Amino acid sequence: MLELIKTIHLIAGTMILGLSIASIWYVRSSIRQNDAVVLRYALLVSFIYDAIMLFAIIFQYISGFILSNLLQIPHHTPWLMMAYLVFTIVVLCCLASFVIRMINYKKVRVSKSFLYPKMLYTLHIFMIVLFMIIIHDAITQSTYLGFLLKGW
Repeated sequence: MLELIKTIHLIAGTMILGLSIASIWYVRSSIRQNDAVVLRYALLVSFIYDAIMLFAIIFQYISGFILSNLLQIPHHTPWLMMAYLVFTIVVLCCLASFVIRMINYKKVRVSKSFLYPKMLYTLHIFMIVLFMIIIHDAITQSTYLGFLLKGW
């Protein structure tokens, strides 16, 4: 049972990271083509990726909680608290990315220009960095970000 949940947890995390990278790469490439039809299609595909990512995010939270219980890791462990906090920030970045893409999806009918591309790219780069922090903390079972938890 433990191995199955670990596998689901890793697959869900890999899906979130991979779909996020694929989505932004696809949208970025379509922006560079300066074609409204291509951009609209790329944005539509990115929304399909978001739907898949939503399920992976839910599995990630659930499997992380189950794993910490099965492995008897206290929920107040600093690296685990940081993993949940940082992952929640990743989810909020996903939501912000969705909003930016939705604004542009509605706008692209009228204009080929894309609003807030640098913000979108920055969000995705930030998400990748945060994912690296989560992976580091999970592997080492420690965190460099523990100073954020002082006083909790």
